[in-house]
Amino acid sequence: MSLDSKSHHVDRPSGNLHLGRHGRRMCGHPNCILSTGDDTEVYFSGAHPDQGNRSHRTLVLRSHNPDPMISAGWEFLGPLKGMPDHWAIDATIFGLGRKLFCCWSAWPSGDTSDTEQDLMLIELENAEQAIGGSILTLSRPLLNWERLGNRGINEGPQFVSTPSFTGIVYSANGSWTRDYKLGVMQLVGPDPLKLECWDKWQQPLMMSDPQGNRGPHGPGHASLVFSSHVDDGLHNLKFH
Repeated sequence: MSLDSKSHHVDRPSGNLHLGRHGRRMCGHPNCILSTGDDTEVYFSGAHPDQGNRSHRTLVLRSHNPDPMISAGWEFLGPLKGMPDHWAIDATIFGLGRKLFCCWSAWPSGDTSDTEQDLMLIELENAEQAIGGSILTLSRPLLNWERLGNRGINEGPQFVSTPSFTGIVYSANGSWTRDYKLGVMQLVGPDPLKLECWDKWQQPLMMSDPQGNRGPHGPGHASLVFSSHVDDGLHNLKFH
């Protein structure tokens, strides 16, 4: 069986079209695609070119077309509504029961020092609107292996749900170093917006070989891929 793979532009940063504070000529991290009925949303990070890194926010693209590969069906909606107006990257959207949630990496509230990235969690009213009062600081980089000098980094969250595990796999430490690692926040209770319902694993899920003799080297930003063809209980972990 062969797969016919095609790529299409759904959005291009523009310096001419006025899009508020998020002119978004700096774009990246398309972490999540959500399909709701005939609509498809893409969540990504973008920054204003005149404001640089500190202006990164979670932005949304939407297509009403049942075929998301038709470029003309896409529109730029701007920042995800209801989110804090503060530095944010790596948003991922997931459902639990009949509720939607967004997990992302953010600077602590009021902190612009770029020395700490936390994992944040918020409930969504719908695919384009967060519920502002529901925000939770899910994880702070307080463990030694999550830190690089004076910086602590938690980023790249990915929701994982299997018959035996529900939680978030995230990245820690510096992505540009061999000390990049994967950590785990496991959901162990009924309410994801209560910190006591989460168990943070004290050791990395995956890290570089301490001796440097074999891979992986600085694994991070992972996704868990499930096979629909082989029921062998195994899953594939993709990372960079």
